[in-house]
Amino acid sequence: MVRAIAEADPVSLGNSPSLAAETLRRLKSEASAVLAQLVDAKQATEAHLARERRSDVLKTVTGESSLDRAIQEVRSRIAELAERLDRLEGVKTPVVAVPLGRRLV
Repeated sequence: MVRAIAEADPVSLGNSPSLAAETLRRLKSEASAVLAQLVDAKQATEAHLARERRSDVLKTVTGESSLDRAIQEVRSRIAELAERLDRLEGVKTPVVAVPLGRRLV
């Protein structure tokens, strides 16, 4: 499902912008539900490992668990969907200006 979300193209999601927006909103909602399940699974897994006095081998080696990676991936896809939805609906994403110092003339 995460892959399908990443590749969702508003043009191919429907014949009209409103249908495409509705589809993107549905995908975003489904992705949010998946995210909630992953977070719950991570908490349950960490609690189980603590009770068993064991550690997550992948997390020990790489610094993050497979669930950490999955959570990051789904969060990224949700952000992409939100951005696509904003573009489709004509909402401009805020731009943050970062001062680069004094400019010499």
